[in-house]
Amino acid sequence: MGRKKSRAAAASAAAPTAWLTTSARTTQQLPAHAPILPPGAEDATSFGAPLEAQVATLADDREGAAVIAARPALTPAEVDAWIAWGERTGFEPQKLARTAWSAHRDNGRLAIESETVAAAIFQRLRPLLPVELDGRRPTGCNPNIRLYKYVADQRFGRHVDQACVLADGSATEYTVLFHLCDVAAAAGGATVFYSTHGDSAPALVSVQPEKGAVLLHAHGRRCLTHEGAAVRSGV
Repeated sequence: MGRKKSRAAAASAAAPTAWLTTSARTTQQLPAHAPILPPGAEDATSFGAPLEAQVATLADDREGAAVIAARPALTPAEVDAWIAWGERTGFEPQKLARTAWSAHRDNGRLAIESETVAAAIFQRLRPLLPVELDGRRPTGCNPNIRLYKYVADQRFGRHVDQACVLADGSATEYTVLFHLCDVAAAAGGATVFYSTHGDSAPALVSVQPEKGAVLLHAHGRRCLTHEGAAVRSGV
């Protein structure tokens, strides 16, 4: 994951160019022998068979896949473990007003540093990643793991995600979002990507949360302006 900044701050930079893809969904096996579990959860080391995931590239840019969706990417047991851990631990309220340098934000958040969780995520999602990007190969995930909770009327305004340079000198390229519950379109909560950074930019693609699904999108210099639309009901 990367740092966040508002679309106003991003507007001065050159807007990334992306377009909807016409590629069909494919089925890919995602290895599940290394469980993706929160701290303190029982280590089910024999999670077993790979997940048969339906994978779709939703948007491309000049360097490759810019928005990728796959489901399932978590097992039901993994989803339940993260929800239980979040509710047991408690969420820290995050409430920020929009400024020229930050987006409107209203949600609950938990954040941990875990090389173990990061390694399990990378192993699970490795089949979805490009073999090479700008002469570099994927090596791992950022160990900064965040769990978010949105309830009715909460949202995350338009923003872009910046890349992070990690301790080993590697740089992040994609934001990874796992969804832990199903949210009907009428209940809001979609991740909406926009065609440019402009205030009047039309939506390019919208992704509704599905339990156990994952959404990857390019960030840093390739990041599309996007938002977490307001939740109208539920969690």
